[in-house]
Amino acid sequence: MASTLVYDVVIVGAGPAGLLAATWMARTGVKTLIIEKRASQSRVGRADGLEGRTLEILDSFGLASQIWKEANQTIEISIWCDLSDGSLHRHRVSPNTEPGWSRFGESTLAQSRIEEHLLTLIESSSSVEIRRGTVPKSMDYNFSTNDETCHPIKLTFSNANEDPQILRKYEYQEDSDSSMSDASHPRSLSLDSTYSEIDDEIYAKYVIGCDGAHSWVRQQLGLTLEGESVDEYWGVLDLIPVTSFPDIRKRCILKRRNGTLMLIPREQSMVRVYFQIPNAIAIEYKKQPCPNVLLQIVQLIMQPYSFRTSQIDWSTVYQAGQGMNVSMQDAYNLGWKLASVIHGVTTPEILKTYHEERHPVAERLMNLDKRLCQGMRSSVDAYNATDDIRHSHKQALSEENTLAAGVAVSYAANKVVAPICTQDPVVQAPCQARKASISKRLQVGSRIPSDVLLNHYDAQRWELHDMLPSTGQWNLVVFGGDISNKAQLTQVSHLSEWLHRSDSPFRQLRSRRVGLMMESVNAVLIHSAPRKEIEFLDIPEIFRPYSENFGYSYCGVFADNVSYDGHGGKVYETFGIDPRGCMALVRPDQHVAFLGALEEVHELDRFIASFLK
Repeated sequence: MASTLVYDVVIVGAGPAGLLAATWMARTGVKTLIIEKRASQSRVGRADGLEGRTLEILDSFGLASQIWKEANQTIEISIWCDLSDGSLHRHRVSPNTEPGWSRFGESTLAQSRIEEHLLTLIESSSSVEIRRGTVPKSMDYNFSTNDETCHPIKLTFSNANEDPQILRKYEYQEDSDSSMSDASHPRSLSLDSTYSEIDDEIYAKYVIGCDGAHSWVRQQLGLTLEGESVDEYWGVLDLIPVTSFPDIRKRCILKRRNGTLMLIPREQSMVRVYFQIPNAIAIEYKKQPCPNVLLQIVQLIMQPYSFRTSQIDWSTVYQAGQGMNVSMQDAYNLGWKLASVIHGVTTPEILKTYHEERHPVAERLMNLDKRLCQGMRSSVDAYNATDDIRHSHKQALSEENTLAAGVAVSYAANKVVAPICTQDPVVQAPCQARKASISKRLQVGSRIPSDVLLNHYDAQRWELHDMLPSTGQWNLVVFGGDISNKAQLTQVSHLSEWLHRSDSPFRQLRSRRVGLMMESVNAVLIHSAPRKEIEFLDIPEIFRPYSENFGYSYCGVFADNVSYDGHGGKVYETFGIDPRGCMALVRPDQHVAFLGALEEVHELDRFIASFLK
């Protein structure tokens, strides 16, 4: 007998992006159903690289520590080229990640392990359900109603036939988890005849499509892929190499006349090899996979160094495109917004900012991906390469460390990113200069950087990002300056009094917290005074709230002081913060939504009021 089930959110696809979105739903208590065509999670192959920003995101959910221990950190990158006589030459070795952008560098870990860590967190919540071996069959929706309590989307599903051959064939055509995968990838096979009926009818408020570039959800909405097709193929091998190549545990790019490849060291002595292959071989491989054919191409490029293996763990061919990191960062951007709308904290208009923020990122990343591929496939020797080729590839690798890694992404003004100024556009230039003088490194729309601070009360070291866990909560980070100076402390106290007044939008958001942190805003004070000179009661109470059951909170005040073992004390210097201080309203995804001087309380009020429901 058919059952009618109701969910706030249905997520189609249980890869890293779908699971990251589900992690937000689990953390914020949103009733969610995940459906996934695979009968079990990934075991081998697929995406395995983790960028710094992705690790920061995982860390905000409390997952990065174990992942970081399991993963292989990729510290160096080595570039090899042909010399004029055809011999292979190490051109340079440099850091793989630019220092200073993130406390996490690039690392590699099997997608299956990343999924397992996400699933462990999700399964600890009673609000999220996962159905495997299930595919969507139909989706009907009625958006004519303005009733925000209704569930206007109706879905039906089918059971995926769990015959291993059928599942393997289906997965073989499947794209990577990214919404930015290349548009020319072959479409997934239609397997309607292998599905059996599921009688349940499911109603939802929202559906998130995390089922690949050629997703079923996108097709139901009539959405087409954007971006140009790239008519070139790359092979991929996961293996434990037996080789005489000296840089096998570095990330390496080999650009030779007879081909190009990239080596990425992985966990447990494994290596992933990406290499360009002729289209004819790629097409033949798709018909009849033969990993040894791919290995022979690698061996040819690696000459005169030996390169063999006793076992190839995984192999495939694909067409170039962005992967797991971008899709997970997309889901991270969307998840908190969706949860805040469902819980009635913010207006539905903020959902439009997902496209406004992430679409430009996708366009820039696709452009960067093309440049990286062009640099990779340029089979030129070290001495004959033009300065333009060298500079372009070097610049692309640098951008890969910042833009592609996600740490340098900055969003333009929108509903949840304040404009630089609220005055007439003709006077924005001096206003922009004033904002820059407040802090040289904090930027509206960018993620707030992390650095070491000391808890004011017990001198324990904290990373700034550790104060901003992904709970759905907003955070007002007040850089109060040297509050041992009476005038500076008075300025911070005036700010505290203004925020605490009865008609303050800040207080309205702060007082809405009932069980869920996402329905509130937290206040954090970071000062530059010697912490031993500041007494507990000198600090405004908004930063040390009191509870009858638990007493005062001791996690809201931090000092930019050097620890007893020599760490920290450089946040104001590194961030370039004006001695007069400033305040930054940080979104639940750690991006700065508003930046202002301590006296700009009216501007802060107006901004918060603009998105509160």
